[in-house]
Formats: sequence, C-alpha cells, structure tokens
Amino acid sequence: MRLYITRHGQTVWNLERRYQGQGDSPLTEGGERQPRLLAGRLDAVPLDAVYSSDQRRAWRTAEMAIAGRALAVTHDPAWRERAYGDWEGMTRPEIAERFPEHWRVHRADRAGSKPPGGESLLEVQQRVLAALAALRERHAHQNVLVVTHGGTLWVLACAVHGDDLATSQRPYLANCGLSVLHWAAGEVVVECWDDVAHLPAGDDAAV
Repeated sequence: MRLYITRHGQTVWNLERRYQGQGDSPLTEGGERQPRLLAGRLDAVPLDAVYSSDQRRAWRTAEMAIAGRALAVTHDPAWRERAYGDWEGMTRPEIAERFPEHWRVHRADRAGSKPPGGESLLEVQQRVLAALAALRERHAHQNVLVVTHGGTLWVLACAVHGDDLATSQRPYLANCGLSVLHWAAGEVVVECWDDVAHLPAGDDAAV
C-alpha cells in the first residue's frame, strides 16, 4: 500500500490556538482553499480509496481534495483527533487556569496522562496504528488517501520515526501538508513528510 496522508484544512480554532479534539470548528477561508491546492498536487495520483476521520473538518477536506473523482470518502472514527474532553474549545492558558492540577499532571506525564474525559497520547497512538494496520490489510498494492488531524498525525509521526511520545519535540504537521509512505519488506519507507510545496507562503505553517 502507498499511503497519502494529510491534515484537514485550517479551522477557526486552529487560528485561535484552541484545543479542538473531537469537537468541530469550521474551516476558514484559507482552510477551504488548501484542499483545492492539495487536489492539484494529487491530480496525477490514481487513488483507489479515500478515508477520513468522521469529523466534519476532515471529511469536508477530503471531499474537496478528490473533487471530480468517482470515489466516495469513507468516514472512519479511528482516524479522529485525540479526545481532549473538558479541555476542548479552550486555549492552553485557559486550561492551566481552570484545571491546574490536571495541567500539572499533563506536563509531567505527557504520554500517559488524560485530560478529564479525554484520551492519552498512548491510547491515540494505539488506535491510529490499529487503523493503519487495517488499511494495509484491506488495500494491499493500492493508493490510499487519508485525511485526519494534527494530533493523530503527530502520534503516527512518532511511531514512524521512532520518537518517544513522552519526550518528542516533533512539530505538528501543516494543514494540508502531504506525507507519503509505502512499505517494503515489512518496513515503512517515507517518500515525503509534511511536504507543503503545493501551498503558498502563509498557508504552509502548522497551527
């Protein structure tokens, strides 16, 4: 399988630096433009299947990225963003003020701690790797596009590059940046990672 994977277009809460989690925030004007630019980047790729998170910002991005193709977008909750529970819709300063003890634990145990009502990074990574394994089994020797989320891609990046979730300083991927992976002899090969060549300056920064 060759996997083309990307983050959804920019949203209002991205610009406001709010934790989106499994809530939803609408795409901005730029967030509507980015998937169309991604579509041009993917124009020569013969896609066999398209998956997205079942959250609107992801599947809307996927629909625009494959506009004009005779393909349907499969909404898969396994590709959702990390659940942030009570923190969703809040900025970091707001969380630190309203949930000081939970925030302290979060800072001390980044991989294993959970926001109230949310998921840990370890849980998200397990979910995402299981979803990836299912795709590889279902779509062997095919080209598959997945549209997902910043946190979801971050834990996948840590797995691909061998980073420790607790200590990694890996940055988030840009909205609609493109990563391409394939597998050879059971090993993952990174063809490109967070490639933003199709995005204009100003649209290519991770937020």
